[in-house]
Amino acid sequence: MVCEPGNTRSVFVKIPADLSCTGEERWKHAQIDSCIADIVEALQQGGVDMRSSCCGHGKTFGNIQLQDGRVLLILIPELGNTCIYKGRGDNMLKQLFGQIIALLVAVMLATTILSALVGLFRAGVG
Repeated sequence: MVCEPGNTRSVFVKIPADLSCTGEERWKHAQIDSCIADIVEALQQGGVDMRSSCCGHGKTFGNIQLQDGRVLLILIPELGNTCIYKGRGDNMLKQLFGQIIALLVAVMLATTILSALVGLFRAGVG
């Protein structure tokens, strides 16, 4: 399912101003990895602004960097989950797990505070 480096297809994409050689937002035909070109094209047609994309070429997971800082991960079933532990994917995976853990800690803390407030409210009412 993944393509070899250099196996690309031309897709009409928006280039953000900060990545443009003109310093202004513009549209151009860019060479996109052929195995994810349909995804990139659909996102562009749907108005989703992107910064970059790469299918991973079987060495790591694919990704599409969105303009707002989010990253779409493209996992290829034939490679299994091991593909996300190789190369640059390892750093992104650590960041992802770090964000998930931080979110879980925040939820646990909010739940504890809410429980304490409910206890105080009940004690004051009774």
